[in-house]
Amino acid sequence: MRIACLFPLLLHAAVAAAADGAPALNLTLTPHFPQNGTASLDGVLVIESPDVGSNETLVTLPLTITSNIPTARYDGDALQADDDDGPLPLVIIDDEPSNIQMRYWNTTRATSGNVTVRFTAYPRQVETDDPFGPLFDIRQNDNGLVGSAWALVPTPSSDQSTNYTISWAWDLSHSPSWTRGVWTWGESSSSSSSPIVSVNTLDHLQYTFWAVGNITSYPAADSASSSDFGMYWLVPPPFNTTAVATFVQNFFAFSTSFWHDTSNDPYRIFVRWNANLMGGGTALYRSFTFGYNNASTTGEHDLELLLAHEMTHNWPTMEGSNANITNFVEGSAEFYSLRLMWRGGFMDDSAYLAEMNSRVAYYYNDPYVNASDAAVQDDPWGDLRLQKIPYGRGLIWLANLDAELRERWNGTVSLDVLELALLERVRGGLSYTLEDFFGLLRQYLGDYAVAEYEQIATGSPLLKLRDGSLGPCFDVVQTASNPTVWQWQWKTGANATNSTTCVI
Repeated sequence: MRIACLFPLLLHAAVAAAADGAPALNLTLTPHFPQNGTASLDGVLVIESPDVGSNETLVTLPLTITSNIPTARYDGDALQADDDDGPLPLVIIDDEPSNIQMRYWNTTRATSGNVTVRFTAYPRQVETDDPFGPLFDIRQNDNGLVGSAWALVPTPSSDQSTNYTISWAWDLSHSPSWTRGVWTWGESSSSSSSPIVSVNTLDHLQYTFWAVGNITSYPAADSASSSDFGMYWLVPPPFNTTAVATFVQNFFAFSTSFWHDTSNDPYRIFVRWNANLMGGGTALYRSFTFGYNNASTTGEHDLELLLAHEMTHNWPTMEGSNANITNFVEGSAEFYSLRLMWRGGFMDDSAYLAEMNSRVAYYYNDPYVNASDAAVQDDPWGDLRLQKIPYGRGLIWLANLDAELRERWNGTVSLDVLELALLERVRGGLSYTLEDFFGLLRQYLGDYAVAEYEQIATGSPLLKLRDGSLGPCFDVVQTASNPTVWQWQWKTGANATNSTTCVI
């Protein structure tokens, strides 16, 4: 639930009243847009009485995310703090390089009262040949900045179960009149800049996107529906924004119904121009960012497929190591983005068949098709071909599971039942690990289904499509032998003109 906050915007040590005993965490961001210069973002984070002892961690921030995406870092004395006793000296301690390398700011004395942390973030400078990666970093797009809170905001070193009264405020008082500030959970403008306040855990602050500057959006800022849904950009993209945003809005509505999502939380899409030649998308809570570049040739249909995939990440989820969860997480996004587009009439039978065949062919032709899940996660962003393995492997695994379940239960149980059951565990505050999903496999199929997956995770033998994995209208056929490729084709006598019973 989002609370409209009416108190004045304060930039120093005053904090919003904590709700339900949750300590306040007040963030104020002030953008600067010098003419013909590099934009920047000043941050003031006020932490209510953290009671941190000497040589303990006050705040943390990743240095890199997925090993190759830099954050704001705040090197040297770029991050400073003070409390009721005055300046609070900090010592920086960095983890060893890893997939997500962390930086810690430790105190040299015990804190006293509220602590105010100050920092200034600058956009990442990139070249056209810089490597690709997820879209977490901070970028400048014309008169604005866009990025993730994960790469921007240092947060207290506490477990993810601790609730805070989180306040996110934009100070736009010194910005041009056209300035808007948008965050996953709300937005502000120069004429309306009340903080966005909620009681939640730190991940609902960190795993979000934001943009600030001369933002254009669909729907327009003054639209009645702009508080619930929006697509935002700083540079005019090379596609029909109204058509794409309308598709996203309609597909989101269809998806929320399927996933039994009754949340009132908003949903936002951020569009980013990339100086380096990369595209793709990255999803976080109730939002995602997708990128394009000057060489982009992606058509509107392909863009809709990308956005449907990223949007679907809102629901199927799993906790655990990347090696254990990525087949499920990416496979579910692949499977259900396409299956729901098919069910919802966003894609006809022939288009669905063609797209599913395209994705499994990509998997079978991947030189890393026999890599184990563990090997894939050693350096998933070092080679796009390696990074894409869980997408295809997960898609085929889940399509086969769906067919097995429908056959075993005479059409009364499908993959939907298992996916929704795992999602209910998430909503109920229960664990949602691979082992929990194995429990569902044992319940509905037996131990052999778990053994099958454990074999699949080794990468060998080659994972074959199961008969019925695309429904009653399609057969599985081998379409190539070097490398081996399995795909679907229309059954004899079935075609797109008499396929009223094909959708499953």
